[in-house]
Amino acid sequence: SAAPLAQRPKAAIVLRRTHPRAASMDFELSMASKRFEKEAAKRKANEKARIERQRRERALADQKRIEFEAQAEAERKAALESAEKLRARHEALLEKNKGVWASQALVPQLNLSAEAKGIRRRADKISLPRSFGEYLTPQHDPSKNGPMFFELAFGTRLTHATLLDFSAPEGVVGLPPKVLRCLGLDSSLYSAGAPAAAAPGATAMDASPALPALGPPAQQLKVTVTYRALRPGTFAKLQPVFSAFQRDMGDIKTALELELETHATLSEGDIVVVKSIEDGTPHELRVISLLPEPSVSIIDTDLEVDIAPSIEAEEAQAQERARLEHEKAMARRAEEERARRQQEEEARAAELHAAAAAAREAAAAALPPEPEVSAETVTVLIRVPTGERQPRRFLRSDPVAALFGFADTLDLGDRHGAYRLASQFPRRVWERPAAGEADAVRTLAEAGLTGKQEALIVEFIAPPEATAN
Repeated sequence: SAAPLAQRPKAAIVLRRTHPRAASMDFELSMASKRFEKEAAKRKANEKARIERQRRERALADQKRIEFEAQAEAERKAALESAEKLRARHEALLEKNKGVWASQALVPQLNLSAEAKGIRRRADKISLPRSFGEYLTPQHDPSKNGPMFFELAFGTRLTHATLLDFSAPEGVVGLPPKVLRCLGLDSSLYSAGAPAAAAPGATAMDASPALPALGPPAQQLKVTVTYRALRPGTFAKLQPVFSAFQRDMGDIKTALELELETHATLSEGDIVVVKSIEDGTPHELRVISLLPEPSVSIIDTDLEVDIAPSIEAEEAQAQERARLEHEKAMARRAEEERARRQQEEEARAAELHAAAAAAREAAAAALPPEPEVSAETVTVLIRVPTGERQPRRFLRSDPVAALFGFADTLDLGDRHGAYRLASQFPRRVWERPAAGEADAVRTLAEAGLTGKQEALIVEFIAPPEATAN
């Protein structure tokens, strides 16, 4: 059915020639397609990056918004809490002040008017603006509220004072040196232009009445002045700064009375300067405790005063306590170190004892049986360092090494190390023979141990360095 191979028609071979211009067009089209695909992929990547960037920006904006809202909420709560505290304090003060309230932040200014006028309780007399008095006076009933007292606050410092007058410039409070000192304002107010006599740390007693009543105000500072009702004080505890107060002060009671007579109030934390009656030396004392309240009036009241050890003495005592504690700690560490070394030594001794016991047991197991008494035996008594004598029979034909084998079974006490055997009368010495030496096989008879009984002692051989020492 199939035609013979020779009769089949041959396949036609067609050769086509591509025109050079057509090949060039195909190449350009291929390159353009690739460029298009590359640009499309780049646009797609750029779009994806843009979307991701926008997502991150939105997330960051949302996070900042949440943080801002949380901060605003925290500030709002803090403001509410602060307002609530102020309201509660205001109500408490209103109740304590019997319905009187007045408070204002004023610029502090040095005022020596009370000293110039010779007022007895001049140390804490303050001068307030007229507007403050116009607001306060209608509320204050002297028969019900008593004298006008004021709380003065600057930062964390707090003290109290009584009224001198309402003649200070508006926005200013005139303060005597003691009040300034208690508020920590001495160095900031006594600057260039202030009266020369009002040096930092000076008291009202040091000021000259001839000086102007008011110094230049410190405009950058403000003191909060608040009306306060104070109860009469019954007890005050004062602490000198330096030990010289107790050592050098003569009549302490009179000096304290003279100084406290210049005060109308006391507050815990106040600094009171007491001058020696004998030579006028000033001594600083800090008010560390008051009763019945942390701030009291000392006008027309019996005040019990206690003097505590000075700050300098307490610091010295604290240093001494610290030194003693340090010495105790060092002694404790030394004792711990001694106990540790003792434990190590005991443990090492226990190890050596256990090793020695094991060695004695091994030496006892290696010894041959003790022979019966006969003409060929010799009884050897070995005295150990503890003073005990241990006898054992040997054959005269036994090697010298057998003596050391028996000595190895004995308890030599706390001594360890190499030793030799010796007789005293006459003195003879036997060294432990080493394996392989001729002495290792030398018999007791050959070594001169021929009597029925021989007495030997154990002599420890000191190391070379111990011998040299």
